[in-house]
Amino acid sequence: MNKKELMYKENTPGYIIELNDVSKIAKTKSTETVLLQNISLQIKEGSFTVIIGRSGSGKTTLMNLMSGMSKCTGGELVVSNENLSYYSNSDLINFRRDNVSFIFQDYGLLSTLNVIDNIRTGIYLAKNKLLRSKVKEIITFLDLQNHVKKMPNELSGGQQQRVSIARALVKNPKIIFGDEPTGSLDSYTSFNVLQILKSINESGTTIVLVTHDPRVARIADHIIEINDGKILSNKSNKPLENFKKLFI
Repeated sequence: MNKKELMYKENTPGYIIELNDVSKIAKTKSTETVLLQNISLQIKEGSFTVIIGRSGSGKTTLMNLMSGMSKCTGGELVVSNENLSYYSNSDLINFRRDNVSFIFQDYGLLSTLNVIDNIRTGIYLAKNKLLRSKVKEIITFLDLQNHVKKMPNELSGGQQQRVSIARALVKNPKIIFGDEPTGSLDSYTSFNVLQILKSINESGTTIVLVTHDPRVARIADHIIEINDGKILSNKSNKPLENFKKLFI
């Protein structure tokens, strides 16, 4: 098989992310550090998955592999029928552009652009123009219509995170990855952001969040617990429907 043939592999029906014996090793000239060791798991398409663990456990490393932000050292990683194990760095850039969006703890907004232009940066990353979401609808959905001309420093933390979510949505991604998306927010704002993410998930988008907050795991239907680069538990969960009481 040539490389192009190796790069395509169908996911098991019903699943969008699959890892088989995946490892990640950070190498320098004199040392090797095992960041993830022999990880095998599956994530269902349309699920709300939370990866939980303490700082340094490997949860962000795991998310970075799943999202194509970095390459695995060993094993097989298939996401949306693409075998990322064989992808070059430039291939991974194209994969991220076409398939995934990100929400970060620090919002990741461009300080020199106003709200509407920050959101539009997500559109510029979308390859298929016919599949681009309607910006006005997303702005209304996230209640940002009165803030479109404001600069990021004129917004609260919750408003900035909603802009970050809007930027993620305009790409029409198959998967949204969040790295501690409520980590910088107070409890009330965290609840509102998670409520938005639940609504997005209910529309069919797969959500994968990294967190150290056990409250966030209570709203997921799939929980992966990781420690020292190894999976401690990998289980389905019955999400708490009325999770407002966890935060407020």
